[in-house]
Amino acid sequence: ANTVSEQITPIWDYIVTLYLIGVIAMTLYFLVSLVRLALFILKGEHIKQDDCRIILHRHNSVAPFAWCGYIMMPRRDWYEFGQMIVCHEKAHIECRHWIDLLFMQAAIIITWYCPAIWLLRNELHTLHEYEADSRVLASGVKREEYQMFLIKKTVGARFATLSNCLNHSSLKKRITMMLSSKPTGKARVRAFVMVPAMALALIGLATPAVSAVINEVSAATP
Repeated sequence: ANTVSEQITPIWDYIVTLYLIGVIAMTLYFLVSLVRLALFILKGEHIKQDDCRIILHRHNSVAPFAWCGYIMMPRRDWYEFGQMIVCHEKAHIECRHWIDLLFMQAAIIITWYCPAIWLLRNELHTLHEYEADSRVLASGVKREEYQMFLIKKTVGARFATLSNCLNHSSLKKRITMMLSSKPTGKARVRAFVMVPAMALALIGLATPAVSAVINEVSAATP
């Protein structure tokens, strides 16, 4: 019995070590993303428009994105599509989508090994883009004009997962959503409530104490 126990213990040590390495790696990635965001803000050209803070940078390959009250875009995009980009990214800011992404990033750090959490993050980005598109169209922008703008801006590298990039979601899905009937308020609320609820459930299942209780209940159930 002691021999079996001695064999099992090193295996768990390896698993825990691998898990901690993953947590450290994801935490470092998060911190690097924050540093990159800070550099964009510090080095960019600042423009104040209404209650928005627009940051113009020289990285033309990076798609426009919004984070924590800031709208960041290449200087070239500002002159070509400035107001349309501001309208879209301002919707993300007003909905405080960056807070959702912070919670999601925390869940990813804890449950990085779970494929479902990565799929959940993609779904969260998609929901954010649907809501931003809906707000842009509700502001009076013509649907055809906005769709053409999205087609032109599908190219470009995406920034860190902490932000909502303009080209983050499937363009085909977004255009289809615009053409479909507008979802009801209750459906939208259910969608946004399910995302954090599923994230919390995944975190709970990943906790050893919770998993142990679930296993005991399952074993006791005939």
